[in-house]
Formats: sequence, structure tokens, C-alpha cells
Amino acid sequence: MKKKGHKKHKHFSKKRKNIITHSKTQPYLQKLNKQFIRFLIVGIANTIFSYSIYTILLFINIEYKIASLFALLSGIIFSFNTQGRFVFDNTNNRLFFRFCICWFLIYLFNIFLIRKFINFGLNAYISGAIAIVPVTLFSYFAQKLIVFRKNKTPLNT
Repeated sequence: MKKKGHKKHKHFSKKRKNIITHSKTQPYLQKLNKQFIRFLIVGIANTIFSYSIYTILLFINIEYKIASLFALLSGIIFSFNTQGRFVFDNTNNRLFFRFCICWFLIYLFNIFLIRKFINFGLNAYISGAIAIVPVTLFSYFAQKLIVFRKNKTPLNT
């Protein structure tokens, strides 16, 4: 009796294993996961630096919009080089203008979120910290799909 149950379980395991290992999307998802992890590592370093600038400027009574702008500008060049090279495998410096436009949109999104959180009664420090998560996700997909997209134009060669 144990052998019969064992065979069913073995058959189920083989079937499940085949579904998982033979999936056409698995290599893409693995690559996406590795890329996103690299994005997070580079982003953590940039975020620590940028958020430090932001909090220092808030501490010396600079308005949150200006503080966020200076924090953003201080991290753009570092971010462009490290994300291009280590995350998206693209060192094309001609993408810098597109990268700057993308970061302008990210900045607007960040300010929008911070303002919303402040309107809910949170201070600018906490609001800036909470905004990090959605802004990070928005930033990854904007850069992947807009700045460092993989296409066959001369811009990305």
C-alpha cells in the first residue's frame, strides 16, 4: 500500500517538476530577478547617499521640494553609470539625456507622494522615507522600459 501512494506522489512530483523546469518564461524571470536584485543593490547605495543629502538639507531648513531636487541631482551621475553598467549592461553615454528626463519624471512622482503623505499629517522626514519603496519600483520599470530598453536602434549599440 505504501508503494502505491509513493508512486502517485512520485508522478505528481515529476509532473510538477516538468511544469516548473520547462516553462518558457523561467529564464526570462530568472534574468529579471537577477537584474532587479542588482538594481536594488546599486539603488540601496544611491538611496542611502541621496536620502542623507535630503535629510541634511531638511535639517538646515531647506524646503522638502528643494532638498529632494538636490538629493536627486547629486545621485544622477553616480546612478547613471552604475545602473547602466551593472544593472542594464549598457554603457552608452548617449542615453544620459533620456536618463535625465526619466529622473525628472521620477522626481515629480516622488514629490507627489511626499506631498500626499504630508497632507495625511506625516512630517517630511517620514514622508520621504515612505516614498522610497514606490519610487524605487517606478524607477526600475521606467529605466528598464524607457532608458535602457533593449532594441536595435543605433542609440543602444
